[in-house]
Amino acid sequence: MNPIGVPIPFPDDAMPPEGQYSSREELVTAINAWAAPRGYAFSVKSSVVTPSGRTRVIYSCDRGAGKAPKVKPAKERKRKTTTRRTGCQFSIAAKESLYTLATQQDIYNYIAQGQEKWDTFYKHWHEIVASTTEDIYMERLEKFKQQYSPDHLNEAWVHQHRHFQQFVTSRAEGIHRLIKSHMKTSQVDLFGAWNIIKLVLSNQLKRLEEVQSQQQASTPIDISGPLYSNIRGWLSHEALRQLDNQRQRLLREYPACTGVTARTLGLPCAHMLQPLIQLDEPLLLEQIHPHWLLHRPGTPRIIIEPHKLFNRLAASSKLPPTSTQREPCAFEAIEKETSQKAPPKCSKCGTVGHTSRSKHPRHHSHTTTRRVSPPAPTPLAAAPALRADDPRAIYQRYKEAREAWYATVPRGGLRTNQQYRKAMGLPARYSKIELQWCLNYKQMGPRCREKSGTREWTKEEQFSYLDWDKAENERVEQNVGEEMAEKPFPQRRGMQHIWDAAERDVLQQGGGA
Repeated sequence: MNPIGVPIPFPDDAMPPEGQYSSREELVTAINAWAAPRGYAFSVKSSVVTPSGRTRVIYSCDRGAGKAPKVKPAKERKRKTTTRRTGCQFSIAAKESLYTLATQQDIYNYIAQGQEKWDTFYKHWHEIVASTTEDIYMERLEKFKQQYSPDHLNEAWVHQHRHFQQFVTSRAEGIHRLIKSHMKTSQVDLFGAWNIIKLVLSNQLKRLEEVQSQQQASTPIDISGPLYSNIRGWLSHEALRQLDNQRQRLLREYPACTGVTARTLGLPCAHMLQPLIQLDEPLLLEQIHPHWLLHRPGTPRIIIEPHKLFNRLAASSKLPPTSTQREPCAFEAIEKETSQKAPPKCSKCGTVGHTSRSKHPRHHSHTTTRRVSPPAPTPLAAAPALRADDPRAIYQRYKEAREAWYATVPRGGLRTNQQYRKAMGLPARYSKIELQWCLNYKQMGPRCREKSGTREWTKEEQFSYLDWDKAENERVEQNVGEEMAEKPFPQRRGMQHIWDAAERDVLQQGGGA
């Protein structure tokens, strides 16, 4: 009998050999067949499903339940004859395996070829960088240019293909990063990686379907007109904005057609849209590449409606429509236009051909013999004088001073606004913050008010106002400095002397009313 406290080692063949089994039942049968001749058996201790979807089972010794007996040296060992549990810690783990990892030779060989080409390119590039002399550098550079043609890297060659403005690898790198962010770890097996990629693609597909449904049911507010009447709801918002950008090019000068837009994006360019806009015709889906179409069941059957004729008076009126009558049908409008109206009949004299409200000589005989003298012309009211600090008056004085300077410039000299500002020592330009400050309602105001309406301030008007404001600040500071030099400690109280000084300053500037 072994003494107490001396561990008894396991025999070398106590553990069952590792292996792969086709089912869980086959694994349990095999390990118990191995353990039975050795005096023990296996039972399930725990079972858990891993995040990758596999089942992990822990099999322990059937005599391992309960607590292991503790040896107390002060007392003799006491045995319990009511149980065979010994607290054995022995256990094994079984993992479910659903797939076999194998290497696809065709893909692997292709990757190896691409890696070999990249290593060659990288080697030549570093040879150029490590050139010790200029002659060696030029020799290696010419060799590099001959081997690697820049045709496929130039924009002119890139725009020969339909790339939909995707000519970089950032989208592929972004998708790679998205998948890695969902994996969280680099130790995921093939089965777990497949489940994560499937989840990412499912979420992207649902998001894409949601966006497409929203774009089918809504229309951008800034894109309207008969040009897009047949394609709204069938085209993505990005395609509509690309088309509207081409339409806006017609509002300014644009170069000759090169075909880049139609070749790279599959959308009509500004030169194709110009005849449609002139003829007031809509775009058709046949003129647009299927890449931009929203996914819809069925084939669209486009019916081009005829142009509607609107009443000009009703269209120019600012009053809201108040009529609740239905719009006339096509045959009713045609009958109304083709039907002949009865001649009018006067209700006063009974004569056919005019009405009682028309200017007929019978109704206005007293006006034919009476002479009416023309009314005396009313003199136009004189425009009110502008204040000296009014931005319009400031700009007028600025122009007068500039014209006076132009008169002093000798013949052949430059007579420009920039030369005038340079000669007068004025700033050539102002910052964006200063230009925004002068448009405040306390300064110039956001817009210039005139008799015909309002307009935006010009840059010269803003510059003249900023010049005047800077000169006024310097003049006021100089006056305050002179006053403080004469009376350093004035014995005045209140604000009245400040208002009096402001009134005198306004009268001196000629802005009093």
